[in-house]
Amino acid sequence: MQRQYAPIPVIIGNNANETLGWADTAGPVTDEASYGAALDRVFGAAARDQILALYPASAYASPREAFAQVTTDAEFTCKSRAVARALSQAQKEPVFRYFFNQMLENDPQLKERRVDHTIEQAFLFGWQGKYQPSDIERTVQRQLVGYWIRMAKVGNPNGGGAVEWTAASATNDAYLEIGATVVPRSGPANAHCDFWDRTPLL
Repeated sequence: MQRQYAPIPVIIGNNANETLGWADTAGPVTDEASYGAALDRVFGAAARDQILALYPASAYASPREAFAQVTTDAEFTCKSRAVARALSQAQKEPVFRYFFNQMLENDPQLKERRVDHTIEQAFLFGWQGKYQPSDIERTVQRQLVGYWIRMAKVGNPNGGGAVEWTAASATNDAYLEIGATVVPRSGPANAHCDFWDRTPLL
């Protein structure tokens, strides 16, 4: 990586179900055949069997959910890991990676979205409209906002009695899972990032 930017402390991460809201953009995924066809369109036929071995439809509530997990891992979780690794090697300033895993539970339609793309913005920027957050959601909000404010103020999200957030590196793959519980973790979880690092999108 060429250092053609001003190095600063960084927070980078993603949500647990990023692509659930657009899981049909490669064609409706309704069964195993359409799941395989969607994989072909996004990743190519040569990668399909390997992906199906890692993400069999039978392991998920539906083939559509399997496809959403595949694309969330490939396009978001593992890309976040790759960028965190690259930045941590290119600069001395710390890089903090997160995985957000809290849905909006007090509205049936919002709950169906699970933890999809941009859902964390409600926690960061306040509740809009008539939505009434649960006590758990308010706690998650306080934790999330606390990390972000400390990061903005001093370049480090830690402090205030919060769970310690370890900076990522090329070797530790550290990240913080933020949800009803806040848990420091390491590694790609179940996202198969080593596979996705060598498997391109079409």
